[in-house]
Amino acid sequence: MTVSYMEYTHTANAIGVFLKVLRIWKGSLLKGVWKDLTLFMTLYTCISLLYRFCLWYDDNHRHNFEVLCCFCAKFSVRIPLSFLLGFYVTQVVTRWWEQWNALAWPDELALNLNLYCEDRSLRRTIVRWACLSNILVLRHLSIKVAKRFPSLEHLIDAHLLTEKERDMLDSLLQRTDGRHDLSWSPIHWAQGAIKEARKENIITGDLFLSKIHGSLKEIQQQNWQLYCSGWINLPIVYTQLVTVAVTSYFCAALFSRQYLHPQNYVHLDGGIIKADKYVPGVTFNLVGYDDSVHDLYIPVFTILEYIFYFGWMKVAESLINPFGEDDDDFETNYIIDRNLKISFMMVERDVVEPESTFNEYGFPPNMLPHTAGSAEFKDNGPQMPTDNFVMEDEDAVQLENFDDGEKSLLCNNDETSQLTFNPKESLKERANSIKRRKASVMSTSNRVRAAFFNPGLQGSPRLSRGNSVRSAVSKTGSLISRKLEAVIESSKEKEGQINVASTILKDEKDDGNPQQEGDSSAE
Repeated sequence: MTVSYMEYTHTANAIGVFLKVLRIWKGSLLKGVWKDLTLFMTLYTCISLLYRFCLWYDDNHRHNFEVLCCFCAKFSVRIPLSFLLGFYVTQVVTRWWEQWNALAWPDELALNLNLYCEDRSLRRTIVRWACLSNILVLRHLSIKVAKRFPSLEHLIDAHLLTEKERDMLDSLLQRTDGRHDLSWSPIHWAQGAIKEARKENIITGDLFLSKIHGSLKEIQQQNWQLYCSGWINLPIVYTQLVTVAVTSYFCAALFSRQYLHPQNYVHLDGGIIKADKYVPGVTFNLVGYDDSVHDLYIPVFTILEYIFYFGWMKVAESLINPFGEDDDDFETNYIIDRNLKISFMMVERDVVEPESTFNEYGFPPNMLPHTAGSAEFKDNGPQMPTDNFVMEDEDAVQLENFDDGEKSLLCNNDETSQLTFNPKESLKERANSIKRRKASVMSTSNRVRAAFFNPGLQGSPRLSRGNSVRSAVSKTGSLISRKLEAVIESSKEKEGQINVASTILKDEKDDGNPQQEGDSSAE
């Protein structure tokens, strides 16, 4: 069964919260590795005693053993253990979660039947068939379910199967020689039942039939996905690779992590002689061992490394088949009991009269009541990035004329005017706008004439360009002349529009009846 420890982790503020998790034995790290760790330490101790009390008195055997230990220490680090284990465990955990998501739940089917099917007996039969379909799949995957229902007779004893239905399944098994999955059969029976129910108007609409059929199809798809997860495993070569890598690494660690006392030598008169003890920087050994490592008898960090790496591999071994008998495997027997009980309860139509509980308030309060224990956990709701934004009063003044450049020619020059276009603007305001537009255009035309005929005039834009601009103007005078003539013609056209608008405005004032004809002329 799944080991739950969330009750120990409701807060991370207390000291030693996760130390409580270490006290859990079921499904724990130490429970998974203590047997292997005991075997490893036993072998390590035996090798250490062999070196200290047997090989120590034979220089040749002692030297060979020390060479072997240093060789293992030098080359065992080349095994990419972290990479192999990390990638493998990632794949196993991903597959484990996908298998959990592939489990079929009859809840949606039961709710749809309760709403759309009018026959109580039919509703109960269909959800029983859905649960039976799921059990037939789990018998292929879970050893616990296979032990619980080893044959179809046991399903009859559990009231999940009738004798007639058993005969139908036996017939299918004989026709397929037991080579194929038959979990689809109960779903097939349910499809035929809802089809007949639609003909007899027990299911009153095609849309209702479609929804019930969709729920049945989803259960069958989940069952097939679950069946395939037991059929297709992770490649066995990868599992073997990781197992061999971890095992060989720690087999080498039995020798590479031994505390050694090799014979030390010192240079003297062009030769070497034996030294009685190790002197840093003076003595040396012939096997390449680091004499600065102190003999602590117990390899503390080797033990920790063994726990971490073997525990890592035990995670993969435990999760690679979540339908087994390990502590963290899926609770398949509970899932079967739960699905059958809950689905039968869901298809029962319990009539509950609607009744309002907030008559006194009209609407629910902004916050429901708290107990004394939950009062300190009142939530204030979401905090948005601009909730605490404060703007100074002078920065919050609304700008009405926010364009410092050219202003719209359809707006007047009053500082209080709004930069908006009103389609119902009066004819008088439009005429005034066109007059201002004429004045602006004429002023521009005068400046252009002055700049062209008087290059050295004060304030002329041509002054800033210097002699080079005068030379350019003399070469391109014809082009500028044509552009100037176009500007003057445009100004004359606008002046004619202004005269027309002024005449119409005058006539309208005399008549006192401005109509749409005046608006059309002004436009």
